[in-house]
Amino acid sequence: MDIRRITENRRAIGTAMLVSVLLLLILVNVIINALATRFSWYLYTKENYEHEIGDASWAVLDDVPEGERVKVIFCTAEEKIEANAVNRLVLNTVRQLAERHDFIDIEFVNIYLHPHKVRPYASYTDASGETVETKITESSVIFASGKDHRVESFSTFFTWDASGTSSGYNGEEIALSLIRWVLADSHPVVGFTNTHGENFEDMIAFVTSLVASGYNITMLDLGEEIPENVAMVVVANPRWDLEASAEGSDVSAELDRLAEFSDRGGTVFVSLDPYAKSDLTGLRAFLSERGLTASQEVIRDTENSLTTDGYTLITDAADGRFASVVFDRINEFYSSHAIVREASAIECTPVGDWQAEPILLSSPNAETYYRGELTDSRGSYPVFAVSRRAAGEQTSTVFLTTSVYLLANDALNSGTYLNRATLMASFEAASGLRMPVGCTILTIGSDRLEGLTIGTARWYAALLTAILPLSVAAVGTVVLVRRKFR
Repeated sequence: MDIRRITENRRAIGTAMLVSVLLLLILVNVIINALATRFSWYLYTKENYEHEIGDASWAVLDDVPEGERVKVIFCTAEEKIEANAVNRLVLNTVRQLAERHDFIDIEFVNIYLHPHKVRPYASYTDASGETVETKITESSVIFASGKDHRVESFSTFFTWDASGTSSGYNGEEIALSLIRWVLADSHPVVGFTNTHGENFEDMIAFVTSLVASGYNITMLDLGEEIPENVAMVVVANPRWDLEASAEGSDVSAELDRLAEFSDRGGTVFVSLDPYAKSDLTGLRAFLSERGLTASQEVIRDTENSLTTDGYTLITDAADGRFASVVFDRINEFYSSHAIVREASAIECTPVGDWQAEPILLSSPNAETYYRGELTDSRGSYPVFAVSRRAAGEQTSTVFLTTSVYLLANDALNSGTYLNRATLMASFEAASGLRMPVGCTILTIGSDRLEGLTIGTARWYAALLTAILPLSVAAVGTVVLVRRKFR
């Protein structure tokens, strides 16, 4: 027998086994990544999550009339929720609220044995007045009062980004907002313009904040009349300008409708990108006529920035009357700052009955640049501002931010920065609607790829982190030993 040929065959077999196992490892990892991306699977890094609610609910629910009741229905067995480390967070939050506020009741319904108990909640009326059917499953959580109801799922209580990744638990805020929602006599509507290149990819958290504040959401075409039930119009980062009517024309254009809406007591919220290619001449004129002039000079602060380029700004609270109301509300719970990035300076000036003032400022050390050239170094530039005009019982409000990042998912979902609280407190000060300011977000570590269900993910994690690497190590050891003693 040829010893050399035997030795070569063994080497070839050992190498083939090693390569096969490595390829298997890579293949399994690719498959799981693909499935995780397709079905939004996650693996949370620890099981024993605990979240204690703070004092926010006292302020949010302190005006609930006597005799009102709210029922929270979990559509699965209590012990099944308890066995799930993630879903248990939602149950424990509702339990804490029920212990604190005696008008909240908790029920558990087996929707397969008792479907009639949840059937009345299987439809709702949307912002346009249309009846919409909703599917109730074991993951549904129903909030109901004698006035209204909402059906949500466990996932509603977590923060999510545009890629489908969850990074935090926001159940306190969501539960409080749902309780306020079902107790309300009516729900004001926020209309988003969507015909000017607006980018909504990084605004999931902003929309969620509005819903948590008690608003219904709809899309608007300013080519048509703005419905009477719309309380606020949001023009978020438009890429091209709103239409203005021709001089002397009797035909209303987009800016005319926006002005009419504002004049009748509506709220307008505008976010501008200083790097937008369009000058947005008409929209900027609309804002300037109400005391808010947005420059195209970008603010840089090398001493008070979160990034080395100096463009991610840690903001300060302004001193005006409106800002004082906002931050008196915020300071009950927080002692942090809101952040913005790539913002331009706003000039606030009185125009007729319109009184404009800043809400957030850059630091006194900031400077402004235009096309790379230094233009000003006074500092304390407004980056979020408001202008208001009172006419009888109506008050018109216009908000302007020159940083798209004020509304970004990462900033709003952060448990560190005050972007979410600043927006909510500002809407509360403008509208009088009680907002869930003061809630905390529990940060949850999650790794993209992995998470399937909690139980299944554990099995796959063990497979990837133990079984396959051990297999590679075993094969490698065999190959090395054979080579040593060949």
